[in-house]
Amino acid sequence: MPYCPKCKTKYVENITECIDCHIPLVDDSRANSPVFLVSVESEFARKIQEFLGYLGIDVTLKFDSSADLFDVFVSKRQQTAANGFLKVLMANEAIDINNKQKPEEHHLSDYAYTSAKERYEDFHSSAVSLLFVGILIVATLIFGFFIYPLPFLGKNNLLGTIVMSIIAFLCLVESSSSFSKAKQLKNGIQNEEHKTESIIHWFTSTYTANLIDALVKANLKDEFLQEELPLQRIELIKIFIKREYSTIEDNYLDSITETIYENLYEKE
Repeated sequence: MPYCPKCKTKYVENITECIDCHIPLVDDSRANSPVFLVSVESEFARKIQEFLGYLGIDVTLKFDSSADLFDVFVSKRQQTAANGFLKVLMANEAIDINNKQKPEEHHLSDYAYTSAKERYEDFHSSAVSLLFVGILIVATLIFGFFIYPLPFLGKNNLLGTIVMSIIAFLCLVESSSSFSKAKQLKNGIQNEEHKTESIIHWFTSTYTANLIDALVKANLKDEFLQEELPLQRIELIKIFIKREYSTIEDNYLDSITETIYENLYEKE
């Protein structure tokens, strides 16, 4: 039996439009019947039409003069998908990419993000190098004192011996400190990698490349150059991650955003 998708009033056969709402009736027996989705103002109706249309959903708009709103309709077979996509768009309606600074003016992190694994490798490499230098100097001092007197070390040059001894001591102390820091970082590598994988998995299972592009185009009021699209995508990815993980550091956010962008748009 036909009914109005907006006010739910049922009608007899052969009536195609609601008397009160003046919108097409829905017939449960037809999968392609238009189904009422939402009533919104004209600007947001345009966004919904462009957004859902980009995702392959047929959208019909009908102006309701009594409420000064546009009624949005989709086919019944696409209703579930349309409702899901609409929730995403409405949740992010506050994002206005046009009002943000140009990408080249965006705040950049004071330093590039270095993962715990990379820092561990740096500290471990430094520790090994300093240890080698310290041992080499100590061996040279022993050789100069007890095996073969050298003109610049040992009894022939006490000042040089003292200076080299201090350098060897500092190298060994710094090597020990670097080994200690490397050990601490090694314990945190697995936790950091797990956190990174969790964030990336959450994002890629929540948002697709098409969904990001649709949101970008729906939020842009004016035409934009195609060259700007990657920058707008990156900005939107950052906003979503920051919203979900509010305490994330900027340099860490930049690193994860780059990885996610590559997974979504550059993975062959």
